[in-house]
Amino acid sequence: MPKQQERDEQTIWRDFGIKVQRLRLERGLSVPKVVELSGGQVSRDQIHKIEHGGYRKETGGPWETPNPRDDKLAALARALGARVEEWFTIVGRYDERARTQQAKKRSPTDRIRQLEEELAETQRRNDELERRQQHTEEILRQAGILTNGEPPATGRGGRRRNPS
Repeated sequence: MPKQQERDEQTIWRDFGIKVQRLRLERGLSVPKVVELSGGQVSRDQIHKIEHGGYRKETGGPWETPNPRDDKLAALARALGARVEEWFTIVGRYDERARTQQAKKRSPTDRIRQLEEELAETQRRNDELERRQQHTEEILRQAGILTNGEPPATGRGGRRRNPS
């Protein structure tokens, strides 16, 4: 997606999110109450993403605009007493949105490649965490705090005994 189009989409969703949040607050509704009023069709997470105009999948990652399906947006509109057609005019219908079109253009091979890269990154992070855990356990063993993977049964930080 070109940068200008991406920026415009972010602006649309940010402004729309402000409108949705303002409407919810004017009605005196909490997010859990809106979930309830939507019949559970819209989650807390979806509402937060819409109200904030998007989210980051990971810290420092790119800003992702929300892309709720039409039925989810309609359920949210009903829960807030808004006109769903007006909302569709603002953010468009699911199948017409740039993000949906972009996803449709991706080939299965591209998606597989992306998932393989994410898996490799997750494995790398897991290996690093395991290395840190082993290092920490070694330090604890040397300090006499950890023996055979278990803390000592007595002394400070030991297991509690049931008073009988």
